[in-house]
Amino acid sequence: MKKFFYAFGSLIFVIFSLSEASAQEREYGQWSCAAIGGFDYSVSSAMHGTIDQYKTSIQSGTTATQYPFGGNRFYSIGLEAQFAYRYAKSPLSLYFGGYGSNFNAGYGFRFSQSARFTMSIGTATAGLEYTFGQLYQHWNFFGRFGLNSSIIVGNYRSGGANRFTDTTLLTNGLRFGFEAEIGERYNFSRSRFGVEASLNYSNINLIGKTYSVPVLQQGFSRIAVGSINDGKNPNDSADSPRVIDYLSFRVGARIYL
Repeated sequence: MKKFFYAFGSLIFVIFSLSEASAQEREYGQWSCAAIGGFDYSVSSAMHGTIDQYKTSIQSGTTATQYPFGGNRFYSIGLEAQFAYRYAKSPLSLYFGGYGSNFNAGYGFRFSQSARFTMSIGTATAGLEYTFGQLYQHWNFFGRFGLNSSIIVGNYRSGGANRFTDTTLLTNGLRFGFEAEIGERYNFSRSRFGVEASLNYSNINLIGKTYSVPVLQQGFSRIAVGSINDGKNPNDSADSPRVIDYLSFRVGARIYL
C-alpha cells in the first residue's frame, strides 16, 4: 500500500510539474495545435440559386448566374486543423490552418430528384491572431485575419433516378482570398488544454476568378469539362463575376505544446 501511495504521489507531482512548466514556457513563446469543426452558411447572392435554375442554364448553354445552394441547402459542415505560435510577452500569434467544406444541392434530397450539384472547397490559411489577455488566464478574447488559397472542385449531374445522362465536370485550380474571425477561448487551470468558439467569414475567390466555355465530349454519357465559371462570361454583357464565400460558426479544442 505504501508503494502505491508513493507511485500515485509521484504521478501527481509529475503532472503538476508539467503544468507549471507549461505556464512558465508561455512567457517565452508558445506553440499550440487545434482541431476545429465548423457550421458554414453561404453568404453571397451568387450562392443562393436553385438546382432547377442551374439545370436550365446548363441545358440552354448559358452561364448560371448563381450556384444552387439557396432554399434549404445553403449550409455545410467543415473541419479544420490549425497550428499557432504566440510570440513571447506579446498578444500576437502566427497561425496556419487547413479547412475543408463541401456544399451539396439537388439529387438525393427531397427538393429535386433530377439533378445534383456539389462544390468542395479545400483551403489553406496563414495569418495573425491578436489575443486579449495572457494564456495563464481562463478567458481570452481573440481576433484573426488571414490570407487563404483554395482549390474548388464542382460537379453537376442530371438525369433519371437510376442513371445520370448529363454530366458536367467543373474543376479548377487555385483561388485566393481572405478570412476574418473573432472568438473566445477558455484555458483550463494548470493544464495544456483549452476550448474555443468563434465566428469566421471566409471569402474564397477574391482573386483568380476565371471563365471558360465547356467542351462537350461524347461517350457513355454526355460530358462537358470546363471551369467552375466564377468569372464573368466575356460574351455576355449582362453576366457578373460570382463570389464564393461563407460565414462559419466554429468550435474546437486546443493543446499547448
